[in-house]
Amino acid sequence: MPHLKQRHPYGWRCFIWSDPKEVRVTVTCQPSYAIAYLALAADEEVYIERESMASCSDGVSLSAGFGGDGIGKALVRKYLGREPMIFSRVHAAIESAWAAVAPAYPGDIEVIELGPNESLLTKDGSLLAYSRGISTGVAFSGLRTTVMHEGMTMLTLEGPGTVVLSAYGAVENFDLEPGQSLVVDTGHIVAFGTSVTYDVGPLGSITRSVATGEGMVARFTGPGRVITQSRAEQNLREWLIPTTTQNTGR
Repeated sequence: MPHLKQRHPYGWRCFIWSDPKEVRVTVTCQPSYAIAYLALAADEEVYIERESMASCSDGVSLSAGFGGDGIGKALVRKYLGREPMIFSRVHAAIESAWAAVAPAYPGDIEVIELGPNESLLTKDGSLLAYSRGISTGVAFSGLRTTVMHEGMTMLTLEGPGTVVLSAYGAVENFDLEPGQSLVVDTGHIVAFGTSVTYDVGPLGSITRSVATGEGMVARFTGPGRVITQSRAEQNLREWLIPTTTQNTGR
């Protein structure tokens, strides 16, 4: 039985993986400073965001690549999807070798298993890691997918395989029934299923949106899953680097 014994700040923590999956993900330190441990079968590999690896076991090698896709898809992902062209490739030489990955922002991690031909749309910057078998692309449906609040672009992920997403703040999951709607500020979107329909625009009139500072929102209609985050990166950036308007109050 594959076994990993990890020294943990709060004592000894043991992870045991006994199923035959190629990639097994265990998330710890939730929800504020989550970290994902990716345990791999022998000769298996995963792709992780550059500079995201926090630690790893023996038997792991790291190299740069196009994330399992060709250079064409990597170029589309970089210049149209605002995602890195280069991903780090983690390869396991032995059974249950592992790598731990951490997001850039404090917050939670969501692990999603996609079946064959099952797809997910995720916001640029939310993809932390994915297994071999996942195909990436960029969604094109006019301005609603390519230009949102903060210039958000949607990346498509198609299974089968495992996807690891990061969020700024806590993760919320909404399972919408057919015809059920949900309105989300675009800065709080993490991902949603392709069965969900959506429209993007101001909440009410443009004048009201400017006055309230709410900006653009997305209205989702089920059936399907919508994943949100409790904080927005744009708000953090504006707090760290205030604009002239914020400083003067004008």
